[in-house]
Amino acid sequence: MIIGKDCKNVKANEAKNYIFGFTIFNDLSARELQTKYKQWYYGKSFDGSSVMGPCILLNDGSFDYNNLRLRTKINGEIRQENSTKYMILSVDKMIENLSEAMTLKKGTIIATGTPSGVGMVFDPPRFLKKYDEIEMEIEKIGVLKNKVG
Repeated sequence: MIIGKDCKNVKANEAKNYIFGFTIFNDLSARELQTKYKQWYYGKSFDGSSVMGPCILLNDGSFDYNNLRLRTKINGEIRQENSTKYMILSVDKMIENLSEAMTLKKGTIIATGTPSGVGMVFDPPRFLKKYDEIEMEIEKIGVLKNKVG
């Protein structure tokens, strides 16, 4: 989600008034480095590890952003298929929680997380490899495609 105006101490039932819009954000993770360190930031901080797009869906009130279908494919194989309604916290609750701790500034991008299906939970794990193609789709936003470089 993208914050549309500065906010602090926003209640969940008012959060929609502070959202500019939504996009797709793929925070590719180098899992071997992510799990090597106590904090996960290092495994998510390499050039090309954060891909965003393909557009911004404006929060115009015409859709329920807490109930959008999403799908992730790796080399054409569906790995994740779910809905934003099954996230641990709703978008509105995330804004409430974050704005309690900090002022969310206009233009702030909040990456919400992902549903089940990430490669490290498979048995055996199924990690991304060089040249793998990732296709992420969220209803009403579109499709974000990228390749592991």
